Amino acid sequence: MNKLINKDKLILFLRRVSTENQSLEMQVVADKKYRDVLDEDEYLEVNELGVSANKISLKDREKMVEVIRLIKQGEIAKVYVYDRSRLTRNFYEYLELVDLFIANNIEIIFTTTDASYSNFSSNYLVEGFNGILIEEEGKGIARRVADNNRKLPSRKFGFIVNKKDNMKKYALVSEYKTQLINLFEKANQIKNTKEFIELITVFSGVFNKPPMKIVKILTDCFYAGYEKIGERYALLSYVEPVVTIEVFSEVQKKVEPFISKLEGNLDERSSESFFIPFCNMCKNKMVYRKNKIGDTGLYTCSRKHKKISIEVSEFNKSLISYLSIVFSSVNKDALEKQALVILEKILEIKKREHYTTEKEIEEKELKIATSPKEQFYKSNLEKDIEKLKKLKTTRKEVKEQILICNNYKKNLEVLIEKIDVGSSLTENEIMNFVKLIVKECFVGKSTLTYHFFFNEYLDKDYIERMSSVV
Repeated sequence: MNKLINKDKLILFLRRVSTENQSLEMQVVADKKYRDVLDEDEYLEVNELGVSANKISLKDREKMVEVIRLIKQGEIAKVYVYDRSRLTRNFYEYLELVDLFIANNIEIIFTTTDASYSNFSSNYLVEGFNGILIEEEGKGIARRVADNNRKLPSRKFGFIVNKKDNMKKYALVSEYKTQLINLFEKANQIKNTKEFIELITVFSGVFNKPPMKIVKILTDCFYAGYEKIGERYALLSYVEPVVTIEVFSEVQKKVEPFISKLEGNLDERSSESFFIPFCNMCKNKMVYRKNKIGDTGLYTCSRKHKKISIEVSEFNKSLISYLSIVFSSVNKDALEKQALVILEKILEIKKREHYTTEKEIEEKELKIATSPKEQFYKSNLEKDIEKLKKLKTTRKEVKEQILICNNYKKNLEVLIEKIDVGSSLTENEIMNFVKLIVKECFVGKSTLTYHFFFNEYLDKDYIERMSSVV
């Protein structure tokens, strides 16, 4: 077996930016001097793009979960990261990471060029204090961003932003002004949920905006030329108001009881069509049609045949019931055995690829090292040097793929075990597995026919027996 596959632990370069618009360049430049002294197969690079540590918890950051798993499995020796805030902005999460690093003897190197920035310490008290600082800094950033967006948004529907002498002024767009005034006036007259839903539906069409955007306009005091600070309103003199603050306050009292009902209804509608079935007559995918707000949607088909339809809520209920049965019928031993065979085949291919690439690298390095000096001066070896760079990049990628496969092998039993939770999963959790397990479903006049992936691992007699009960 190639020695590089079993060599010492890897070095990890970890980077994170909060938004897609931010650049990794500063962090990449900062850790370049550390990467330059390493071979490509000695380190891994993990980049989290558009991940806000203020908004997304550690357990929901996919790449960080993988990093933590690699550390626990003893694959990582050292982590380079720009500063503590790139790890997390949460005090308790930071303490968890500190504990993880210390328990697994991980060396942490901060790459920031700020000479005054303190090094990582194995002292829990010191790092606990640093954890408080990064959380407070994160909260401060969030507050400043929110405050600026509230006072001086880069854009706001219905307004045109004029900037002069570094001062912004917000003027109403003439084509929207009358309709915005009309929206608030009609909102101030509603008496029940039906009238509120009709109002939102009508103006959703008028402004070509989703219903919740109309709700957001109605509840945003910016349209009255104010901002809300705590329980009081503060005047924004540079904003042309749609309504007075008095009228705005009256509208809030009117719409508040109906908003929560609408939000609940829209949440259900936004996620109700997560798996579209096929028509059993023409074998084409059915069409999803939304009904009016308050009603479930409909799957329907009438392509050169009598109309076939089913309510989305009815279809989803059946789908979730069948999924619960399927979870209980999986032959986990057979699935684990087959998965292991597949992983072994992939590993064998990748190890051969790694070995072949390593041989090519050795040949290129030998050729370059033994070439006469005059060839260097004449740049005759440029192509060989470029090829060598590409080979080393390939070797690094293959090594990472081998690492991932080995990680799956070690965790295969745990992954398979998760399948045996059908009875304890919530409906929303079961929905996450639908597209992984259900290949397709055909809707007939009075029948639903399911086709599953991994049929060879399912107890079909059990499914048939249980289906008759559903």
